[in-house]
Amino acid sequence: MFWSDLSIRKKLGLVFGGAVIFFVGAILAMAMISEDLTKHAERSILNTRYTAVMTAREVDHLNWTNKLGQYIESQGNAPLNIQMDASKCAFGVWFSGDGRTELEQLVPAIQAQFNEIAEPHRRLHNSARTIKEMVENARLYDAKAFFDKESREDSARVVNLLNTVRNQVAEAAEAERAQYERMVELAQVLTIGAIALAVLGSLMAGILLTRAMSGPLRQIAKVGSRIMEGDLAARIDLRRKDEMGMIASSLNQVMDKLCVTLKTADDSAQEARHKSEEAHKALRESEAKEQHISALLTTMNETSRQAADIAEALDHDAALLAASAEQVCAGSPCSRTGFPRSR
Repeated sequence: MFWSDLSIRKKLGLVFGGAVIFFVGAILAMAMISEDLTKHAERSILNTRYTAVMTAREVDHLNWTNKLGQYIESQGNAPLNIQMDASKCAFGVWFSGDGRTELEQLVPAIQAQFNEIAEPHRRLHNSARTIKEMVENARLYDAKAFFDKESREDSARVVNLLNTVRNQVAEAAEAERAQYERMVELAQVLTIGAIALAVLGSLMAGILLTRAMSGPLRQIAKVGSRIMEGDLAARIDLRRKDEMGMIASSLNQVMDKLCVTLKTADDSAQEARHKSEEAHKALRESEAKEQHISALLTTMNETSRQAADIAEALDHDAALLAASAEQVCAGSPCSRTGFPRSR
């Protein structure tokens, strides 16, 4: 009932508000995923670059060791063009700078190897000074023995540690790359899911809004058809508080008032018919009375004419009688005695 009680404006507000919230959430999620993608891509690139750096440092130290061995083999005749200060070689400069800190932040597991590599790396570069002094002092045997025992061992140790670091960094780069690929797949899934949910949500919202308006409109139209066919008792049964419910309630009230008006008009018509019938009855009675009076008048007129005729006949007879009487009196003693004659 909650949905049907909402006004159309609120329904539209909920639908579009939900859509806006969904799209904002989707955009935020995609922004976070994009940020993670960028982070993993950058970390993968940095780890790959540092893998190459560690490989180059391994090669540098192998070459450094070979040059030191060649210097011994040449009995000091070849120039010793190597860095004897551990902090000034390419690895040493990088190791004591920001590169190490950045790499340890990227791959924290390599801190142990870096802590372990510092001492053999320092001894390796210091061994070059010792060997140079021995060669310059013609202590070639001691220099070679020291090189084989100390320098090669420290060099191998440094190279092995650098190899371990390189492998760990490469594994980290591969892990970041794999994570990047997973994030890309997740972004694709989320994008497809967001599009699917948006389409599904739009369809559901359209269906809900259509049902919210088309269903009541069909019912109103159906009841309107029944009313047009003469069923004035038909009513719209919409128990809802939205605009459709208000329209249905208003139409029902209009029909109730119309029925009351029609009933009043029908009662008035029946009363008018009753009065009309009474008037017709009185008219008929009046006409009958008029006819009766007319008949009486006709009879009276006839009687008057007959009476007039009788009176005229009586006058005539009286005249005759008077004449006869005069004649009788003329020949009788009445005339001599002085009785007056009849006129």
